[in-house]
Amino acid sequence: GRRPVHIVGISANALADDVAESQRVGMNQFFPKPIKIGQLTTLLQNWCAEAPGGADEPAAKRPCHG
Repeated sequence: GRRPVHIVGISANALADDVAESQRVGMNQFFPKPIKIGQLTTLLQNWCAEAPGGADEPAAKRPCHG
């Protein structure tokens, strides 16, 4: 099957309506600018661990590696 495509919105517009609109159109996560790299890194690591093969696969064969 297909792997899900995760979409992260990053915008200077961080009002509640902007966040709600990003979720309405299908974004999985929204970060306001300036982005905190630690938050993005944690999010991506969590998504990679949940991917098929995730943490049980050798790093080079994981869908998210590098």
